[in-house]
Amino acid sequence: MLGLFFATTLAGCASWITYGDGQLRGHVVVVWNRQDKFVYVPDNNDLFSFQPSFMKTPIVPGLMYTDGGSIPRVFWSVPGLSPWAFGPAYIVHDWLFVVHRCHWPAPPEVEAITFEQSAQILAEVGKSLIKSGLIDDNKLEEIVWAIQTKYARDIW
Repeated sequence: MLGLFFATTLAGCASWITYGDGQLRGHVVVVWNRQDKFVYVPDNNDLFSFQPSFMKTPIVPGLMYTDGGSIPRVFWSVPGLSPWAFGPAYIVHDWLFVVHRCHWPAPPEVEAITFEQSAQILAEVGKSLIKSGLIDDNKLEEIVWAIQTKYARDIW
């Protein structure tokens, strides 16, 4: 499977992801804590949020530790596959993970997000970043593929 991920990354294959348009707002603040460990800090003056196309409630990440995207280190040198290439998408996805896995408080609609929906949400945030001209090396399809693997599902 890892070989397929690497091959599709290098080949730049045709698009196979379909997703809606969500609404991305606010300011993302990440503070370095130690090597490869960061803290997402909500900016109360410009609160970061994302409202997926299929939800009525926006997702508003709270204070949390993060490592950005869980991209295997071997891929970090590939443009677009660093742990921070799609930083806001990774923040939202990490927040959904801690709400789900650690039972952190969130609005009921956010608490009810499924594994499949979490992948769609990451894709929609990524699409918003691309449409805003904030992504130079678009590897969103490869990232969304990776977060839908059996390995990722088992961690969820």
